[in-house]
Amino acid sequence: MTNDKRLTLSVVTSPVLGAYLFGHTDYESPLRCPLLALTGIPCPGCGLTRSFVAIAQGDWSEAIAYHGLGPILFAGCVVWSALLMGEIATQRPVKIRGWRRLRRSRGFQLSLVLIPLGYYAVRLYFLARSGELALSWARSPLAQWLSS
Repeated sequence: MTNDKRLTLSVVTSPVLGAYLFGHTDYESPLRCPLLALTGIPCPGCGLTRSFVAIAQGDWSEAIAYHGLGPILFAGCVVWSALLMGEIATQRPVKIRGWRRLRRSRGFQLSLVLIPLGYYAVRLYFLARSGELALSWARSPLAQWLSS
């Protein structure tokens, strides 16, 4: 059981540590969004890496500008990491009152899907309304290939 928690801890802490590394060095993230590169259309997660880096640098307004859900996800990673470290250190599960009931509720589960998708839809709407989405698509490799 502890090995599972350690694996989960490494997965949950790696974005936070990566953001700190990229935010406090001259290195850039090697990760690029394949959907954006191919179509010019951002994926639902586009901007999260830059948002995390901005948080690691203490720039919350820039973090929100890159991705509105970035600070919430970053905080979730930090809290989850702390809970996992507590469980590993004490060799017993940390109990949070009401968490099991909340986690099993359909409303909570549905919100975990609908909030990110709703945010993505609003984001695409504003990109389309500004004309930026059409311009990005027209300049994309896929659009260029399809029009030739």
